[in-house]
Amino acid sequence: MLDKKILLLANAPHPDLGALKNLITINKNYEVEIGFLPEFKHNLAGYNLVILHNLPSETNDITSVLNQLNKNNIPRIFVVGMQTSVTRLNNAQEVIKIIGNSKNTEDIQAEFSTSFHQFTTSDELKNKLKIFPPLQAPFGEYKAGAGSSVFLNQSIKKIKTNYPLIAFDEKDGVKTAVITGEGIWRWRLFDYLQHNNYDLVHELVNKTILLTSIKTDKRKFRASTSKSLYKDNEQVIFDAQLYNDSYEMINEPDVNLVVKDENGKEFQYTFSKTQNYYTLNADLFTEGNYEYTASTHYNGKNQSVSGRFTVEPLQLEQYDLTARHGLLRNISEKYHGEMVFPKDMSKLKDLVLGNKQIKPMLYESRSTKGIIHLKSLFFLILGLLTIEWFLRRYFGNY
Repeated sequence: MLDKKILLLANAPHPDLGALKNLITINKNYEVEIGFLPEFKHNLAGYNLVILHNLPSETNDITSVLNQLNKNNIPRIFVVGMQTSVTRLNNAQEVIKIIGNSKNTEDIQAEFSTSFHQFTTSDELKNKLKIFPPLQAPFGEYKAGAGSSVFLNQSIKKIKTNYPLIAFDEKDGVKTAVITGEGIWRWRLFDYLQHNNYDLVHELVNKTILLTSIKTDKRKFRASTSKSLYKDNEQVIFDAQLYNDSYEMINEPDVNLVVKDENGKEFQYTFSKTQNYYTLNADLFTEGNYEYTASTHYNGKNQSVSGRFTVEPLQLEQYDLTARHGLLRNISEKYHGEMVFPKDMSKLKDLVLGNKQIKPMLYESRSTKGIIHLKSLFFLILGLLTIEWFLRRYFGNY
């Protein structure tokens, strides 16, 4: 069963669209559709989240789109890029404001905001995201809205700023996020080249989508996994939040966790207290379906939250089905080879014959055997000794 139906609505084709779709659909419970304005005319009521890439632009005003989103209380994520109209963007949302000229660009990298606590991220993501390739953003001054929560800030030429890179806000129960740079496809490619997987950039995109699309939760005690589907080489991360009667986040009492597998075996944990919330790294789990219950006791009341997650085996042959022609070309050039496409197969013979590094090679090998393995020689010597013995006997020398 699908948890979310997501629309990627764009101003024009862009490599970010394929990268985002591939990252989002790693979660099998998400369905992603890509559309372009002005051709896209579908009703938006059937979508759980809409990602607006390079929209609004100078050529595509999205007033009618925003009216549908607001009418149906659909959360949205703006991905700002070179085609975004800064003026129209400022009017379309209140998460951030940009003062500047969208025709000029700036390379920006990510720095984590120390004031953000709405979800946690892995230590590996915190340590490595800052070395990911830069995104491209419209040049200007960026300001977060009064009610915005900034997840990532911009780092420009290795100088940390308070300009938001990813920020969230909620108005009338509808959440909005803004990513102030394009080029997520570079992050995805870099993640794979460095780690042979997309885990870090998937974690970032997945948590951004989760926070934006999840409905407002008024419960005073909450606990959840970072996602519902894990590979068997991924650590399972839990977050928990406890609120007092004034909805201030606290972490005074202990929070316990029980995870139960399909056979009824239980695993017990205690959350770590981090600032004013809770976090737990439960490490690796084997393949299977799991149920969990987090519980605490506060202000004379027992409170608990239950959920479930699934762990499936990592199948490398199905993890990436796209041939990376650029990587293949680099390998061939490194070893003085050539990359030949099907239409140029007729050139292959000439390339091979003309390559001076391809030469016929003659190999010589020698092996030795003990004399005991030469049976014919053994029987010859034995025969000669027998004849000698017979002749000596015959002529009386014995």
